[in-house]
Parts: sequence; structure tokens; C-alpha cells
Amino acid sequence: MSSINILQKIESLPPLPKTIIDIEEFRKRKDKEAADLLDIIEKDALIISTLLKVSNSAIFGFRTKIETPKRIISLLGINFTIFIAINE
Repeated sequence: MSSINILQKIESLPPLPKTIIDIEEFRKRKDKEAADLLDIIEKDALIISTLLKVSNSAIFGFRTKIETPKRIISLLGINFTIFIAINE
């Protein structure tokens, strides 16, 4: 495959969703605040759904059902929440 074909394929890829771009910019910041991450992820129902599914899975064994993005960040931490959100 020539480099021109590869470049054409790369250029034809759809852009990343704005939420993912915002999370990545947040991830690079030195002063991460949970409230700022919450503001970003609350705008994306798919990410919230994924985070709820993961945080309520048996692997974590939380005693109560996790029902809010704020609680997810509180229990999983900022970095792990970012990891799950980006790698959904």
C-alpha cells in the first residue's frame, strides 16, 4: 500500500466526537478537577451509559448501585474515569 493510499484513508476517517477531544484536553491538564470532568462527560449519553455499565459491573463489587456520573468519578477516580470514557 502506498503512502498516498494511507493518507487518503486517514483523511477519510470521521472526526473524533467533541466529547473525546474535550476529555483528551482535560487529561493533559495539570490541574484536574472532578467538577470539570463531570461537565464534559454529562454532555455525552453514550459515555455516561458506558461508565454506568462499567461501574456497576461485578468486578468492582460496590454495595449500592451507581446511578450518577458524579458518583462514578468519586468512586473510580478521575484518571480511571477518563480511561474508560476514552476507550469505550
